[in-house]
Amino acid sequence: MREFRDPIHGFIRLEDHEAKLVDSEPFQRLRRVRQLGLTSYVYHGAEHSRFGHSLGCMHLASQAFDQVIEKHQSDLGWSDDEVAAKRGLVRVAALLHDVGHAPFSHAAEKGLFIQPEKHEHYSVAIVTSPPLADIIEQSASATGVRPSDVADLLRKNALVPHQFLRELISGELGADRMDYLARDSLFCGVKYGVFDTPRLIDCLILKEERDGGFVLALDGGGLHAAEGLLLARYFMFTQVYFHRVRRIFDLHLTDLISDIMTKHYGTAAYPEDLAEYLKWDDEGICQEAQELADETVANAAWRILHRQPYARVYDTGPHPQGESILRFTDLLEAARTRFPGRAFRQDAAIDHPERYREMDIWVRKNVPDQWVLFARESAAAAGLKEVVQMRLYSDVRRDESLRQEMARFCQEFLGS
Repeated sequence: MREFRDPIHGFIRLEDHEAKLVDSEPFQRLRRVRQLGLTSYVYHGAEHSRFGHSLGCMHLASQAFDQVIEKHQSDLGWSDDEVAAKRGLVRVAALLHDVGHAPFSHAAEKGLFIQPEKHEHYSVAIVTSPPLADIIEQSASATGVRPSDVADLLRKNALVPHQFLRELISGELGADRMDYLARDSLFCGVKYGVFDTPRLIDCLILKEERDGGFVLALDGGGLHAAEGLLLARYFMFTQVYFHRVRRIFDLHLTDLISDIMTKHYGTAAYPEDLAEYLKWDDEGICQEAQELADETVANAAWRILHRQPYARVYDTGPHPQGESILRFTDLLEAARTRFPGRAFRQDAAIDHPERYREMDIWVRKNVPDQWVLFARESAAAAGLKEVVQMRLYSDVRRDESLRQEMARFCQEFLGS
């Protein structure tokens, strides 16, 4: 038995075979992959890693599994041995769900993976390759968990016999989301990600589908806790993840890593070879940045190391009108024409919280006893709109008068 003292959940306990996974090189690499990229340039405490989040996700997924099994073991028809095996599977899959993340996590993913693959592609490959596959296989006779079972839970579109097992980890009410919102909120020093996690987990139930399968659902008493999760996610996106400085550093990071990958592999994408991919972490990227940084051209490496991002010269706000969005696509070319010789970067941060109005998240009402959709019952879901935060950045070299001149031009061009 191994114990980790976690700032969110207190003690997190691992079985010996789980501890071997944590001790492996691929998992230890997550200590050197920040959860929120360069968000610490804005919220200085945000230096936490994928390592802690992965432990927290496993912890919450275990709690959620225990809750639904306590209520539905007879409905599922599982023996105690089957319950133990499925619980072990959920724990290992939750523990390893982010093992394939690239340096700086999501910050520099866009355009750096061979499409349509993303970090989940690497997670599956890592889980089904040595050393993780060997560790899982060594305990398979006792746990009933095999690498292929774990990989199936990590593949978003893979068919699994019990869909709710995947939903416990990565669903809309899953452990991944519960942990990262609470964890990111704590380390950023904000309260936007706070919601009633124990209540939400306590109210998780299963709903039987027509085909005999089960999906994750919610008891009616947990409606407000689920709304709390939904609003926490909305506020964290608009206030933290889509922060103007964080977003421009995402672009600079993408440029830097593109340069590094081109230098080593001849293409601006992460290597497909697993051993090569796993060589890269935040420390490796920063070491390369030290070598590449050039103040004379103010390249991406220099900007990141010296915290000298492009300045925001226009911002639509999170809910622009349709006409503004359409005209914004022409703004970049207009700005380049008006300010020749100046470098610009355009960014569109998009999230769809309103999709909760379209998802089949079932809620069991007790008076009268019936199933209803979350979107129908939730006033919070009804009020959420698509977030489209569009910004134009430029290299103004700390020239405030130039920045203001550019901002006025953008406002006049867009008629705002």
